[in-house]
Amino acid sequence: MNLPLPATAPTLDVLIVDDEPLICRFVSDVITLSGHDARAVESPATALQELQRRACNLVITDIRMPCMNGLDLAVTIRETYPWVRILLMSGHYSDVPLSDPRHRAVDGFLSKPFSITQLMHCVEQATGGSSIPAA
Repeated sequence: MNLPLPATAPTLDVLIVDDEPLICRFVSDVITLSGHDARAVESPATALQELQRRACNLVITDIRMPCMNGLDLAVTIRETYPWVRILLMSGHYSDVPLSDPRHRAVDGFLSKPFSITQLMHCVEQATGGSSIPAA
C-alpha cells in the first residue's frame, strides 16, 4: 500500500498509544507508509517514558485504557510538551462529555472504526498540514 504525499510534506514523528496491539499496528503502518516516523506503545506510562526519551510532533492515543485514560494522558503531555499535537481515538467518545475541560488539551478526535483517509485527514488537520511544529 502506497499513500500519496506531496513532495514538500515534512516528516512527522508520531507516537501511537493504544492498549489494543492491532490498533497500534494499523495506525503505525498507515503513518509509516505515509512517509512519517511512527512509534507505538500499549500504555500511557510507557508513552510518557517514550516521550522523555525522545519527543515527537504528534501523539495519537486511545481514550479508554487501563490505569490512565487518553484525556488524562493528553493533559499530562500538554503540561510538559505544549508543542505536541494530540489526537484522541475511541469507539466510546461519549464517555467524557464535551464540557469536560480536559478536551482543551486535545487537537482532534478519531471515532473508531476509522478509515485510512479519515486518519490521515485528522493528522493533517491536527498538525496544520505543512506547518508541522518542531519536535
